[in-house]
Amino acid sequence: MVAYLISFVVGEYEKVEDSYKNIPVNYWVYKENRKETNRSFGLTKDMMRVFNELTGIPYPYEKYDQIIVDEFMFGGMENITLTHNTDRTMYDENAAPDVSSEGLVAHELAHQWYGNMLTTKNWENIWLNEGFATYLSRLYRHEKFGHDEGEYIRYGEMRSYFGSNKRWERPTAHDKYYVPMDLFDGHVYAKGSLILSMMEDVLGKDAFWKAVQHYTKENKHKNVETPDLKKAIEEITGQNLDWFFRQWVYEAGFPEYDVKWLYNQRNRTVKLNVEQKHDLTKIKLFSMPVSIRIDDAMHTIWVDEKEMTFELPVDARPRMVVFNSGMRIPCKVNFNKPLSEWITQLEKAPHILDRIAAINVLKKKKGRRNVENALLKAIEKDPFWGVRKEAVQGFASLKSKQHSDMLMKLSEGQDNRVRRAIWNALRNYKNNDVSTFLQNVVSTDSKYYSVSDAFRALVSVDTAAARKKVDALLVRDSHQDVIRSAAISFFGSVKSDKNYNRLKHHLQGDLVAY
Repeated sequence: MVAYLISFVVGEYEKVEDSYKNIPVNYWVYKENRKETNRSFGLTKDMMRVFNELTGIPYPYEKYDQIIVDEFMFGGMENITLTHNTDRTMYDENAAPDVSSEGLVAHELAHQWYGNMLTTKNWENIWLNEGFATYLSRLYRHEKFGHDEGEYIRYGEMRSYFGSNKRWERPTAHDKYYVPMDLFDGHVYAKGSLILSMMEDVLGKDAFWKAVQHYTKENKHKNVETPDLKKAIEEITGQNLDWFFRQWVYEAGFPEYDVKWLYNQRNRTVKLNVEQKHDLTKIKLFSMPVSIRIDDAMHTIWVDEKEMTFELPVDARPRMVVFNSGMRIPCKVNFNKPLSEWITQLEKAPHILDRIAAINVLKKKKGRRNVENALLKAIEKDPFWGVRKEAVQGFASLKSKQHSDMLMKLSEGQDNRVRRAIWNALRNYKNNDVSTFLQNVVSTDSKYYSVSDAFRALVSVDTAAARKKVDALLVRDSHQDVIRSAAISFFGSVKSDKNYNRLKHHLQGDLVAY
């Protein structure tokens, strides 16, 4: 094992014992968190089962412990047989579903294979540790909670990667840094996971997993670099993926496509024009298979030139053409098509990420009643909570001064993450009905994060009403003190000498140390 994976923790803990196939699986928690142990760590054994199957290698160590640490600097750390987790991962029913531990627990467990049993030779290749752990964590939640949940997590990975790339455009495997921690961003976690998903798309599921299992077995208890993974793929599949590793691992950036389509009635075809529009002086042309949805039919085209035209057969004029269906490729797409087709895509596209892609276009179309109605309909009827949440956020971007009553009505029965998005959207409305509604949420809701967001919205809508609520919230306990933090934010958002003095008073620790 490598030195950075050695650890020990000293503290007052209660040990909660479990096991998986004669392997001790223990959880070390504070006394006050014992009843939350199963909620935070209860799926560990099931994760071990799934990762055993995926990797082809049974859990490689003699035990597995997880321990929580106060004020830990990371979410978690995958020390061999002893994962450290932040104590923030402990939560009760009033913090769910806004807080969950499944992603963190699965990520750190996956590291026992990728990071611990196989460890990168150098920091340049850290994506082999973090990319695999992020990928397996997503695959577990995909299996446990469903296809849509897994795909929405992958969408979050894309946003994470795009954010990191905006701050620092660099390759995934990169040897130019001041300190190793510089590399630990969306390029190695999120993009690393996305690279593995695209690799699976290119190779096919069976070939990909045979290659991964070969890579894992051949390098067990060894140090690895990216060429070791590439070699394993070649040995199992016979395919040379030089082109793939070059553009996604060793070079920076992602493709940007300009797309438009026309219907040829005589030939009954869709003529699809695709142009790669990114700056070719900085980022080379990409070569990738791209999924195209035309109504209910799926096609795959290979885009590898600056500008290409494809003709795809259809029975009649399509209602909907989707480029990069399912967002399988992390890229930017400028698709020139009518507003009505984007609305159809939001209503009819089977894949949640195609519906979200439509929301991302529609949220920029201010002042159009049909757009507002389409987003409100999605909030009401879309079957997946993540799309409903994105639709609320898209609607809020329109800054509409109408439909506050509809938003409040649509909050009934929603997933709490959608409800919180609605509370934030209600900031756009300064009327008594919205104020009364938000006051009621603050006073009666049991969900910590709902109360926190509703109060912050109330501060924007009705400062006087918020002032009457603040003292009660200052003494209300919640997960990570989100309610108390929201209450304290009132004194900074309403600037006065009195509130300044209140902030100084709280800083002295009369309620809580900040």
